[in-house]
Amino acid sequence: MDFSSFLNFELVRLGNYVLTTYNLLLAIAASAIWVLVAWVLTRYILPRAYAAQEAPEASRRKINRLVWSMIIIVGIIILIQSLGLDFKIYDAEQEQFSLYVRTIFQGILIFQAARLADWLIYRYVLERFQGQNKKTWRDKVTTPRKKVRPEEQRAGRMIQSIVYVFAAFFLIQLFGLDEQLPYYPIDENRRIVVSNIVLVIIALLFARLIAWLFIQFVLRNYYRLNRVDSGSQYAINQLVRYFIFFLALLIAIQNLSIELTVLWGSIAALLVGLGLGLQTTFNDWVSGIILLFEGAVEVGDIIQLDGKTIGTIRKIGVRTSRVETLENVTIIVPNSQLTNDRVINWSHYDNKIRFVVQLGVAYGSDTKLVKKLLLDAARENEFVLTYPSSFVRFVNFGDSALDFQLHIWAQDFLHIEDIKSDLRFAIDEKFRAHNISIPFPQMDVWVKSEKSEQNNLPPIP
Repeated sequence: MDFSSFLNFELVRLGNYVLTTYNLLLAIAASAIWVLVAWVLTRYILPRAYAAQEAPEASRRKINRLVWSMIIIVGIIILIQSLGLDFKIYDAEQEQFSLYVRTIFQGILIFQAARLADWLIYRYVLERFQGQNKKTWRDKVTTPRKKVRPEEQRAGRMIQSIVYVFAAFFLIQLFGLDEQLPYYPIDENRRIVVSNIVLVIIALLFARLIAWLFIQFVLRNYYRLNRVDSGSQYAINQLVRYFIFFLALLIAIQNLSIELTVLWGSIAALLVGLGLGLQTTFNDWVSGIILLFEGAVEVGDIIQLDGKTIGTIRKIGVRTSRVETLENVTIIVPNSQLTNDRVINWSHYDNKIRFVVQLGVAYGSDTKLVKKLLLDAARENEFVLTYPSSFVRFVNFGDSALDFQLHIWAQDFLHIEDIKSDLRFAIDEKFRAHNISIPFPQMDVWVKSEKSEQNNLPPIP
């Protein structure tokens, strides 16, 4: 028997399945090579990687489980291919879809690889984001998810989304599900299939991740070195996000086989039609861009709207901004109101502002004592600044009282009414202790009668 006949010798025949010597030897050789690769991977490569990163035991067990599951699945696929066991499970010729045994295991392998990539990439980004040494990273990776900071949770969600959408893309290709979507194409050469939609989602997710990475690892260092204030940081971050998402949107549209020249023409016609009906909306958008560039009103500033509403700016969006009032109520304010109306920014230039407490005392009161008591009340209040110092102003001789003003300086703008209330309590207590009265409005009424006029007598009060 020659060598060719030896390789083609039939060892087993079960129906349509035939196992030859060649298949058996190929399975043995491929399995031996794969076992050697798995042994090197688990005995040398992984332990050295664990030691270099000082990975905790829990992380090692998780990686080992994922790696061993992938090793076993790849081994099964090798045996299926080499032994000729890749049977067809399902076949639909009209739908151009067929399902094989090997395809099922390949799908499981893609899913396990996505899980491993998700876990490893998330830990790497977490380490770089925290900017700490390996020992601290080792402690952090064992921290429960509920204790991870919001920025780290956002990074984890973005990474998971990208990894699993990529896995979905490969599964669509693997199972032959890349079908054309039911729509009327512009022409026969431009058609949209399922994978085009998935690639659009991937492009948008990548834009979100790139914007986040650029802000966290590039802009944060720039902000720290140049001491950029929080409001300017927010404005720059928003502009970076808008620019990156705009580029990603153009790439996504081009991936859908839509020519950009046609798109620009459609947008121009649409803007002409909407310009008249959405003037207020466009005004708010332009005002939002002005706010981001100009910085007259920034996130964290304390403002006063309409001369009444006082609150803190929590977010400046493209069209509207969010203001949190003293009552912890969030108000949605159009950006045009912040740029066109009169808005008082309490924290724009300085962190201290002068406030006034007005009062009146009865005629005949010791004005020097009144001044001393007012300054004492201001000096004893912990929220009133000692510098600039408070002062008292004798305003006027009123109809019913001597009018005074107590001028104070404070930094707690949001709770200034509470500070004024405490000052009034203290002033009232001091006035009572020194017998200084605060009069109520009074009026003298003179009654003029006809009898008194006839007798030329003065009117009776």
